[in-house]
Order: sequence, then structure tokens, then C-alpha cells
Amino acid sequence: EQDARVSKALMKDERILRAFELTKRLYAFNKDHPKLEKLKEIFAEEFRKNPDTKAIVFSHFRDSSQRIAIDLKEFGAVRFVGQASKGRDIGLNQKQQAKILQDFRDGKHNILVCTSVGEEGLDIPSVDMVVFYEPVPSEIRKIQREGRTGRRRAGKVFILITKGTRDES
Repeated sequence: EQDARVSKALMKDERILRAFELTKRLYAFNKDHPKLEKLKEIFAEEFRKNPDTKAIVFSHFRDSSQRIAIDLKEFGAVRFVGQASKGRDIGLNQKQQAKILQDFRDGKHNILVCTSVGEEGLDIPSVDMVVFYEPVPSEIRKIQREGRTGRRRAGKVFILITKGTRDES
């Protein structure tokens, strides 16, 4: 009975109600974000032209990288993050990272969805295209990301920018 009263009181608390509302809006935003649809369009077109396309999608946020990898699974996407764990999001140890990279080289995966871990220092093979899920403010990071494509032959770089958001700045 005490627990039921506490639960009812919590469900009436303005802060809890606001948190629920924000969470619902965030989920709806991520679920239907136009960038996710645009990514699918880009990859559908690229894989129609060349089924062996290799690509890297860079995302600043780990939770976004998870969502992107899920949405692009049909194209052979796999998530590639660093070793650090962030809350319930467990990082990849060196052995797991090496396995993902080898599978990518061997064609078991066509798309690496990376956070900043894919920018430098790792032996990631050249790819046909690089996608920035959001623009990066650092010129160095931009160059490092772009440098993952076009090593052996011409490559493509896409930078996704949502109109009316801070992406534009």
C-alpha cells in the first residue's frame, strides 16, 4: 500500500511528467529523424550501383551510432565504438574491435558505424564512401574522416545537415 501511494505520487510529480514527455518526444525524433531516412536512401542507391560498396558512417554520439547501425543492418552495417563503457552501453575490447575490422575487410560487413574511434590510429581499410551523420566543428577531425575514403580510387563524402538546426551553423 505504501509503494502504491509512492508510485501514484511520483506519477503526479510535474518533473516526472515532464521527463516522460521529453522522452516521448526524443524517441519520436530519433525514430523518424529525416537523417535516418536520407541515410537509407543514400545506401539503397549506392548498393544498387555497386553491391560491394564499403562505407563508414561517423556519428558523434554513441546512442545515435547504435540507432544508425540498427536502421542500416539490411545493408550490412555494424557498430564500431571504443573500449570505454558509457552507462549500459558497453564498449568493445581490442579483440572485438579487431574482429569487426577483419570482418569488414573480408566483406562480412559493408558499413562501419563509428564514433570518433574510427578517425585515427586504427587500421581501417579504404572505403568507397564516408558519411558524416552530423557536421564536425573541427577541421582536423573532418580531414581525418574524409581521409578514410579515396585512397585507392575516387570516393564520396556525404555530410548530413538538418535544416533549421544547429547543424547549419
